[in-house]
Amino acid sequence: MQKEKKIDLALELNVDEDVLVDRLLARKRPDDTIDTIHRRLQVYREQTSPLLNYYRERGQLRTVNGDGTVDEVHQQILAEVTEKNQ
Repeated sequence: MQKEKKIDLALELNVDEDVLVDRLLARKRPDDTIDTIHRRLQVYREQTSPLLNYYRERGQLRTVNGDGTVDEVHQQILAEVTEKNQ
């Protein structure tokens, strides 16, 4: 029998769309074309983004500024997780 898992925290990485597109294009993967990226963002807006309100209403959503460096974003994520667990 699988044990049901409770979600205590949902993290949203908020990144400026232009920054996100630039980062994805810089990966130089064959499937990271501008058209594909825009389709992925549209799917996110339609299917994933609506979940933010669900977690926000329950007080479980934390937003992290994802525009910074990997280390900066990592530190912000750790701070949110640590704060939630205290």
